[in-house]
Amino acid sequence: MNLALRQKKVLDPVLICEKECYETLCGRAEPKIQEPYVLAYILDPSPCIGGQIVRIADAMDEDVVVIFNEGGDKEKQMQRLGGCGHPRILPLRSVSAYDWLWYFQNATYVLTDSYHGTCFASIFNKSFIALRNQKRGAERFDELVKMLNAESFLVEEEEDLAESFAGMVYQEDAGNEDRSRLEQEKKESLGWLKRALMQ
Repeated sequence: MNLALRQKKVLDPVLICEKECYETLCGRAEPKIQEPYVLAYILDPSPCIGGQIVRIADAMDEDVVVIFNEGGDKEKQMQRLGGCGHPRILPLRSVSAYDWLWYFQNATYVLTDSYHGTCFASIFNKSFIALRNQKRGAERFDELVKMLNAESFLVEEEEDLAESFAGMVYQEDAGNEDRSRLEQEKKESLGWLKRALMQ
């Protein structure tokens, strides 16, 4: 049966919301860490990712704050990741939504295997390395970094994270990607949603 429905693909809602809205929410955070830090937001921890984070911690003169998927068992996630005994690696067992946003807003760099982690790194104009997570819809990562002109910051293999991170740190224009296409998509998506709600 052909229903002849017209379809319109719009941006993920987190990318449509203005950055200032998130900054307001960050004002309600009660963060536990104030020193400069790298943020690692990891949904699917593994020993390989843990080893890469250890390499990053050893190379950087900053702590690495690790946030896991809020719905998971934190102790098991820490065990799967490994490396959490490193003095520079600071795993957080629980964060509020406000704190979660604050840690993105105030990180010097972001490492993540999360699509939405990549979104918020972009929203807060952070230099990032994203692992193309096959378990979480790899195509979404492809579309996002293409819109950001940031394809070089998307990594296919876990074992390449630390090397790619080092390259990103020393790349002068990292975090300053051309967002003109994203802004155009945002404008079109918001316009379509407004029109749809008025029908």
